[in-house]
Amino acid sequence: MNILQSLVLGTLGGLIATFLVFAFTSVFRRIVLPWYRQVVYRGIDISGVWKVKRTPQTRSVSFEIFQKAHSIEGTGTIVTTLDGANEIRSFKLDGTLSDRFLEFRMRHIDPKQLGIVVGIFEVIGDGNSMKGYLSGYKIRVGTIESDAVELERFIQHDTGQ
Repeated sequence: MNILQSLVLGTLGGLIATFLVFAFTSVFRRIVLPWYRQVVYRGIDISGVWKVKRTPQTRSVSFEIFQKAHSIEGTGTIVTTLDGANEIRSFKLDGTLSDRFLEFRMRHIDPKQLGIVVGIFEVIGDGNSMKGYLSGYKIRVGTIESDAVELERFIQHDTGQ
């Protein structure tokens, strides 16, 4: 075997080994680790559809939450009625639940819309209500504001936890 063949085989072997390490790491992070966290998670499950208890009659706020161990994902929807027309704003929600405290942020699904909403809530009692705060950019007044909010679970998703 000459030097060129040894160099090519060594390089090819290194590339194959790098690919295998990358593939194993990716599978471990995306499949094995989330599965393990779900199996060992023993906290409360807040998956479901949540609605703000008291809102002005011109606004409806709801969240659909999907939980995997401590991780939270879902959507948030704010429907505002002005002059008989509905304005619907949809958000992608992501956050974490730790020691009965939920923290999340929401960003618009439509990249043409401006705004971000962040929330921090405490799960109350049996897990069917939460109290906390929503803060966000109010587009109509051009300021960042915070509101005390109570959430109530409207529909509970079965996650098998």
